[in-house]
Amino acid sequence: MLEQVAEGAAVCFAPASMALYYARPDLSWVPLTDVEPLRVAVAWFEGTSSPLVRGFAEMVRGLAAALREDEAERSDGESGDGAGPAQG
Repeated sequence: MLEQVAEGAAVCFAPASMALYYARPDLSWVPLTDVEPLRVAVAWFEGTSSPLVRGFAEMVRGLAAALREDEAERSDGESGDGAGPAQG
């Protein structure tokens, strides 16, 4: 996907976190500030919880909280809810 964007053949909307992991000199990550943030949920059937499911949900909550804290520290007051790469 990012190869096609870098070649100018595509545009991609992606979470802001991708810019941290896929920094490339041939891509520019442009924040989308005029859209609602994407919401992601973890769900499972009622009554099917197990220690594995509870552990996974707890880990996801912890990672999400850490990501929010990291984004808040980097934020300059503008929305950092999403970004998309643009050819650069």
